[in-house]
Amino acid sequence: MGITLDMADVGAEQAFGITIEDWLLFFLMLVATVIIGRVCYVLIRRFFDARLTKRASKNIARVVEYTILGSGAYIGIFFILHLQLTPLLASLGIAGIAVAFASQQIIQNFIAGLIIGVERRIQLEDWIEIVGVTAYKTARVRDITLTKTVLLDPAGHLVYVPNSTIINSQVINYTQAGFFEVPLEVRLDRKADIDTAIHVIMDVAEKEPNILPNPHVEGNRDLERLFEMITMKMKVSNTDLKLFSPRVLITKIDGDDLVVSIRIWIMDPAHKDDIVSRFLRNLNTACLKECVVLNSS
Repeated sequence: MGITLDMADVGAEQAFGITIEDWLLFFLMLVATVIIGRVCYVLIRRFFDARLTKRASKNIARVVEYTILGSGAYIGIFFILHLQLTPLLASLGIAGIAVAFASQQIIQNFIAGLIIGVERRIQLEDWIEIVGVTAYKTARVRDITLTKTVLLDPAGHLVYVPNSTIINSQVINYTQAGFFEVPLEVRLDRKADIDTAIHVIMDVAEKEPNILPNPHVEGNRDLERLFEMITMKMKVSNTDLKLFSPRVLITKIDGDDLVVSIRIWIMDPAHKDDIVSRFLRNLNTACLKECVVLNSS
């Protein structure tokens, strides 16, 4: 048995020209490369975080780390193991094909990561939502690697999303859009004064600072600059921006109830639930004062 193993080892060394010492040196080279890359990443982040944005600092650190890892792998494969690519691929044969099929998902995520990096459809700190995937609700992008994207939802949960999922799904980027619409539904008593109810709803919406008012409010330069940016991005006229003001629509009559849809636009997706809760609480208080009856569903 011992002779057989020795002959197998000798045969492997003759086939590839690689000794045990070469493999050990290659492994130590990889370990050292990973450590050096990680240390450089941490040092660069510490240096640039206070001087640049967190997004720019992380991108610079990641490029340096990946460059070090790639260089270490290149040196290890071609200068320590002295491997030639063509004979190596030929020697792998069917085993190489099987590995390729098994790693198909990894390759897809890797390519998707490259596409995300080039297209920049999402970036660090963006608030996004993956449409049609209930597991991925509105969340902030905390990290983008070559195979996965890390999201942090408002509840503090870290969600790891394969990059291929982001590429193959419809993604809403609330940060790049600047703001987003929140539809709400309330029920009014069918005998209620509709005009009074609409006036109360609009008044409460206008008093909420986190709900977008009329885009032409004077004195709000930050909001005006935001709408100017959105106008250029969406290629719409200023009059079209009135669509972003709060709207109240009667959608149907259900027995003794009038079903009303309230459409509001907010600029802070991180506090969406808090804004909606405060708005509904203030709406309920205002309706009680004006004798407008809100029915439960």
